[in-house]
Amino acid sequence: MIQCVLRWNNERLYKVELENGKSFTVGSGKNDTLFVEELLPGQLKFTYKKGALFASGKKLRDLYTEAIGGSATLQRITDELPLTICWQEAGEAAGQKYTLPYRGVVTIGRKDENNIVLEEGTVSGYQMTLRCEEGMAYLEDGGHNRQSTNGTYLNGHRIQKAKLKSGDIIDLLHLRIEVKNSELIFVDAGRRLHFNTSGVGLGTTQNSRKHLRYRRSPRQRERLPAEPIVLQRPPTKARLFEKRMAAVYEVAQYKQERGLPVEDLARWPWARRRPR
Repeated sequence: MIQCVLRWNNERLYKVELENGKSFTVGSGKNDTLFVEELLPGQLKFTYKKGALFASGKKLRDLYTEAIGGSATLQRITDELPLTICWQEAGEAAGQKYTLPYRGVVTIGRKDENNIVLEEGTVSGYQMTLRCEEGMAYLEDGGHNRQSTNGTYLNGHRIQKAKLKSGDIIDLLHLRIEVKNSELIFVDAGRRLHFNTSGVGLGTTQNSRKHLRYRRSPRQRERLPAEPIVLQRPPTKARLFEKRMAAVYEVAQYKQERGLPVEDLARWPWARRRPR
């Protein structure tokens, strides 16, 4: 099983998986595997056999008909069309997950200082940046004021900046990332994926002075309590009922002491039954 990636005019990305001895067509016909409206119906056909990919086409004089070697690098097969193609063995479907923060910045790329490291030759050192603001995620191509080499594609289209929603698909040539709620699912990264736990932490961003860095002097650290902070559980419905009734009876007692009219609490529907 191989995975073929086709890029049209550096703006649209198409993917298809192909078994040995099988083929797929590209064109504007109803029966074409990949629909590209700029092409003729069934204009291009790709066949995978004996470990090589072969191309054939209609009305193309300089089409490259030799075997297309397996490589992660995009190759042109004709000068008449703005089409490049590459293929390689399909990666393992591992499906690793990464939960996005409610607020913060997540960087993805080949360099080790990224929050998510992808050891893949087609991935740039700073491939893309995710900015999470109040539960919303925004995707930007590149990082550190640089654009990525091969581009970042959202739902098949190349983007510079876009807002993410659940169900979106991010493609980095052969690598695919699915967005589900607040999680990134790396479909086929396999062992090429690493989460950098020693990278930028909560509340900090690289090359930014707008966020706290939570650095304290040794004297301040000594003054801080060493025991763990224990948070109380939220009150139950019964406890909330008791607090509410106590407040009502306190008001009633206050009015009674001063000769003010007091309402009949028994008539209140919520005061008749105690929640469990």
